[in-house]
Amino acid sequence: MSGKAFAGLIAFLIILITGILIYLNEHAIIRNFESRESGKINVLFSNLKHAIKSHLLNGESEKFFEFVQSYKDLPGVKLVAVFDSSGNIIFHMGDRGEIPSKLSLFQADILRYSPERKVYEVFSRVRGENGKSVGVMLKVDVTPYREGIARTNLLIFTIIALIVIFGFIMVVTTFTNRVIKPISRVSGLMQDVARGVYNVQLEVPRSSEIYEFAENFNQMVKLLDEKEGRLERQKSQFKIISEISRLGLDIKSVEEFFKSVVVIIRSEFNFLNVTYFTVDSSKKLRLAAISGYLEDYIDENYVIDVGYGIIGSSVLIGDVIVINDVSKSPQFVPLYDAPIQSEVAIPIRKKGKIVGVLDISSDKMNAFTSEDVKVFKTIAETISLILEKFDSTVENVKLLFKLESVYKLTRDLVLIRDIDKIFENAAKIIHSVLGKKELVVEIYERVENLLVMKSIYGSLKEPLPYEYIQSVNEGIIGRAVREKTLIHVPDIILEPKAVRYYKTVSSEIVVPLIVENEVIGAINCEAGAVNAFDSVDILVLQTIADTLSIAVHNARMYQKISESENKYRAIFENSSEAIFRIDQNGQFIEINPAFVKIFGFAPEDKVSLYDLFISSQEVKKFKEELENYGQISGFDAQLKK
Repeated sequence: MSGKAFAGLIAFLIILITGILIYLNEHAIIRNFESRESGKINVLFSNLKHAIKSHLLNGESEKFFEFVQSYKDLPGVKLVAVFDSSGNIIFHMGDRGEIPSKLSLFQADILRYSPERKVYEVFSRVRGENGKSVGVMLKVDVTPYREGIARTNLLIFTIIALIVIFGFIMVVTTFTNRVIKPISRVSGLMQDVARGVYNVQLEVPRSSEIYEFAENFNQMVKLLDEKEGRLERQKSQFKIISEISRLGLDIKSVEEFFKSVVVIIRSEFNFLNVTYFTVDSSKKLRLAAISGYLEDYIDENYVIDVGYGIIGSSVLIGDVIVINDVSKSPQFVPLYDAPIQSEVAIPIRKKGKIVGVLDISSDKMNAFTSEDVKVFKTIAETISLILEKFDSTVENVKLLFKLESVYKLTRDLVLIRDIDKIFENAAKIIHSVLGKKELVVEIYERVENLLVMKSIYGSLKEPLPYEYIQSVNEGIIGRAVREKTLIHVPDIILEPKAVRYYKTVSSEIVVPLIVENEVIGAINCEAGAVNAFDSVDILVLQTIADTLSIAVHNARMYQKISESENKYRAIFENSSEAIFRIDQNGQFIEINPAFVKIFGFAPEDKVSLYDLFISSQEVKKFKEELENYGQISGFDAQLKK
């Protein structure tokens, strides 16, 4: 049940019980009092008239006076008076001041109440058998009766007040538990998120008014935590690429190079085994480097055939093979009881020809994600480039410089929260890393089926008369977005679908920005020379695109978190209830405008919560309860104002 429904139910029950009590008081209890009292008076009056008729009017005055004397002992009887036919007093007993001056004002046999004197009074004419008649009046004090009604009313309305107070406490307690406490918790969690702590969760009852908000908050923090983990993994991946590139710069022999590569990959990711096999002239796969569990079982004499096992199959089909559960793969071949659960094999090429296979195995199922495979491919491409450029020191230096430059220049992109700033910085980074004078770099952001140019940098750019927007269905850029793949056009004249906005452009390369298999934009590089981009440039652009995709996605997630924090802030600032947070010493950490309005002081006044209590005894009781139980719940106290 939601807090609103619970509060409505409590209000309904309070109104229902209050109505029942008031109804019973007015229609049952009070009327019962009145009926009982009037019945008693009617009995007294009837007996009195009978005594007059039987004794007084028959000349037996002494018997009548003897009978009337018994009325002295009756509680509340203030007056018994008998009048002759002319209105003269024949007999009276009690307070003479209660005898009226005019009997004509009284209607015979009608019991009436005199509120100013708090008495019931009744008058009647009694006629005897001998024709004589007298008037008789009886007055009874109803103060005890009225006091009984007052006590009853007081009891009933005390019960009503207690019910209302209890209901109010329940509503306030429910509101506090379901709204105020979760909101206070959100404030603390927001501060944790701002400090970079993402393993937090806001727990509220499903019936709470902010349950949906809490679920969205938890989901966003979870996604942010996952992205942070991916970012750390991405940094590790960049580190591996950088270290492998560094090895390629100082490479002395291919054998020593791969022995270092398998150690770097295994130590960074803690895999079970990392091996590298070379393809010899007889089309056999020979072990060249190993790191991990199988080191004590196989050596450089271990040879397998092409097509045998997962390693040989990757050479046969010429592509990466990823098996996240080897028990379901007929290609898997067990080796020396190694606890392999997942395996990936990546062919290594040199000038388009497969020269080896990098094999990675794990003792965990589903160990390899799509991002891991993408990085393995990048590593394979890096290794291929190193092998191709092995004989050229200049090319090795160039590769190292560009990859290190990418690592250094792009590592701060993931920390930027402004998406436009990310695009602007990325365009400059790409231009500087590629190092081409006649080059223009454009970065587009996808908005539904449109590509909006967000940043442009370079010497070839010409002023556009309007902000450039194009459909995903046109040009090379649209093709890269639709196919989710890098498009390289060495000579743009030979590309019929190319759209040339700059007359001097001769070659173009487009890299889509992909997050979770969704294209969020694209990088477009255009150069003035044919074949301006080589394989190193393609690798650099793909690496930058991967980082840029993560940076943009993180920035969007940060914006969503900020929007959630603004929503919480709006609840905090606009609530009509006083909301505050204090430290262990009672000093205010945070107060909302309603609190300032109610208590009449500002945060800079340095007032603590304990200054607001009316008495020091309540302060002492408050501190004792906090010290004994570690929390305060249902504590009632009177505060200033």
